[in-house]
Amino acid sequence: MATLSSMAGIPFGLPVPASSEAHRLCMQNDCNFVMYKKSDDPMWHTNTHKSSCNMCRMHLRDDGNLVLEKDGEDIWTSATSKGMK
Repeated sequence: MATLSSMAGIPFGLPVPASSEAHRLCMQNDCNFVMYKKSDDPMWHTNTHKSSCNMCRMHLRDDGNLVLEKDGEDIWTSATSKGMK
């Protein structure tokens, strides 16, 4: 099972399974961060899919907000969006 260190990122398209392996997380090539069920059905996503995406990065800020950036601009934060089911 893949795990992330404090400085690691999630490569585009490569899933990171949860500890139970019933779900997995994936940063897609279109900048949408998605949680999939084991059946490959999406369970939750950030709703940030864009047709052109050069560089997406998700990180946890010191204030506790989880932030998704595209080309250096915030496109999703846990403080302002709950994502989509």
